[in-house]
Amino acid sequence: MATQAAPLTYLDRLRADLDLIEADFVQILADSQIRNTDPNRGRDYVMHLGASKWGWVPSSPELEARRMQLLGRVRDWEPLFRLLFPHPTPEVTKRLEENLDLLRRWLERPRDRTVPATIDKATDHVRDAVTTLRKLGELLPSDPWAVRLVVDTNVLLDDPDVAIYTPLLGKRYMVHLMPAVLRELDDHKRAGRNPDIREAAKKADRRLKGLRTNGDVRRGVRVAVRRARLLRAHRTQGRWAAELAGPRRA
Repeated sequence: MATQAAPLTYLDRLRADLDLIEADFVQILADSQIRNTDPNRGRDYVMHLGASKWGWVPSSPELEARRMQLLGRVRDWEPLFRLLFPHPTPEVTKRLEENLDLLRRWLERPRDRTVPATIDKATDHVRDAVTTLRKLGELLPSDPWAVRLVVDTNVLLDDPDVAIYTPLLGKRYMVHLMPAVLRELDDHKRAGRNPDIREAAKKADRRLKGLRTNGDVRRGVRVAVRRARLLRAHRTQGRWAAELAGPRRA
């Protein structure tokens, strides 16, 4: 009988997604243009200090749509990658901020003094940023959780039992709850578009809060006895977080 291949690790999946982001980013740059925006060009009597020398040529509607789509993917990828660095040193924080900011900024394209003179140079900068982010993974110790699962709101509405993935992922995996998911769940519970959605959100809310008897979900709680499946909520804010972390009501 054929042996089932082990699933990719959490870091491997993030690196694979980053490779796809890089490829699409490079293509967007290839379809972009840079122009000279230096207000001091050709002047010898008035100087604009700190002005940008180069800027992006406005995008066509099609290119702008692609930029927005990729910007969404970068923004979705970033918090998942940051999960790997809960306590970064100042140097790691600097590398995270600088390189993630470059990816976001060159898709948003505000007024920016970091735009280089040519598309080739811009491409090199993006590739360097991606390489730096990939190398940050080499600083991580071996992960005790080879499989990490980040669930979205729709998954919890369908079934809030995070132990149901055992047939697919095996008996040992970590489930992460992101702040945006918890906020959306709370919104659905209070103002869902129909009674079924509101009831599903309330059911998920009760299930997750019921796990408080196992410990503090912000640190990680075991979901099933004799099976190493843990659930952890990250940086939750507001009343929902207080209730999630607080003592269970009788």
